[in-house]
Amino acid sequence: MQSKDDILKLIHSSAFQKMMKTKNRMVFCFSLLTLIAYCLFFIAIAWLPDWMGEPMFSAGIVSTGIWLAIFSVIFAVFISGIYTWWANKYFDKELQQVLQEAGLNEE
Repeated sequence: MQSKDDILKLIHSSAFQKMMKTKNRMVFCFSLLTLIAYCLFFIAIAWLPDWMGEPMFSAGIVSTGIWLAIFSVIFAVFISGIYTWWANKYFDKELQQVLQEAGLNEE
């Protein structure tokens, strides 16, 4: 079991700070991309209601707005998947390395 001092030492270490800075930057970028996608969708609803209500395809019955809403949700899931892949591939390995260097790895 780690003591409170060991954990505080880890949190204040430069390797941990660098790792968290990278993680926070990635989270901010992915969150910003998702926010931009949703904002563009809502802007289109507000300023282009006629266009959003038209069918996207000439023989289709589903409106452009519905297709864009589906795209927005799929985009958010895609961004979440990319973040999860990145976290599993890079962040988790770096975290294990930082914990091992600090002597807090329980493996």
